[in-house]
Amino acid sequence: MIESIRLKAGNYFLKKELRNLQRTPQVVNFKDSKTIGILYKVTENNDYNFICDFVKYFQDNGKTVKALGYVIYKEVPHFCFPKLSFDYFTQKDIGWNMIPKNQFVKDFMDDDFDIMIDLSIQDCFPTNYVSALSKAKFKIGRFNSENQKFYDFMLNVSDETSIKDYISHLTHYLSIFNNSSHEQ
Repeated sequence: MIESIRLKAGNYFLKKELRNLQRTPQVVNFKDSKTIGILYKVTENNDYNFICDFVKYFQDNGKTVKALGYVIYKEVPHFCFPKLSFDYFTQKDIGWNMIPKNQFVKDFMDDDFDIMIDLSIQDCFPTNYVSALSKAKFKIGRFNSENQKFYDFMLNVSDETSIKDYISHLTHYLSIFNNSSHEQ
């Protein structure tokens, strides 16, 4: 009961803030992109390792990457080693209305990344909030009919899809965007 009230309050404030969001969506080719934001929910060590490899893939291709992880615990787990490109927000950083109130989150939303990728496979209001209010030029996320208005490109994967498979699908589609834009 309390959780649903918190969620309704969060959605109310999200809708209110979306009215003020100034963003011009555009398809950005992976090869032409310079900055990439990656948003994810920290769940377990194996998933974290795949996300680190995904960030490294972009960095190896000359991209500036900023990763923001939502930790579902009160503290950042031991396997989330401090790294220059990675920031976190925890349960302590979530307000009564489920809205993140951390400076890292605000900075991430205000950054106009060429591409912002939400790696959240299951619905999670704090990451949905960040995705919705991100000022990125091209936003990618998992398909969900309620979140269609937040993303420019969505992948339809099940809730049981592993983060490894999700990242594999994303990498595949990013390569397709490269080929199609260079053929034109």
